[in-house]
Amino acid sequence: FRALFKKGYKKVAVIGSDSTDIPIEYIKRAFDEVEEGKIVFGPAEDGGYYLIAMHRLCDIFKDIPWSTDKVLYKSLKTARRKGIETFLLPCWHDIDTYNDLKKLVPAGIKQGLLKNKIDIPHTYNFLKKKIL
Repeated sequence: FRALFKKGYKKVAVIGSDSTDIPIEYIKRAFDEVEEGKIVFGPAEDGGYYLIAMHRLCDIFKDIPWSTDKVLYKSLKTARRKGIETFLLPCWHDIDTYNDLKKLVPAGIKQGLLKNKIDIPHTYNFLKKKIL
């Protein structure tokens, strides 16, 4: 966040690389809510978050128990204690385990995400061997 705000960006969102299929509407909504001055969290099913967005650098990350099911809870608590308004997007999943990946693949196929194996040949071949 610090580097991007330093470059002059007015709204910044960070999205976890382990949440590959977040609906674009969620991302658009995050930027709409940030414009209202809120910190936006996209809660993940495991107690963390798949997205966080803000309009200015806010010091809310100190003492967060990363990689636990308390990440979102503690982040919200810290923001509210500092008087920062928050907004929660709909809950979404992320990929932390092999079972998470197994759940994602059928959904991805249904959405057509794997229809063009040429764009992602290594990923497609791995999934074909392991899951498909």
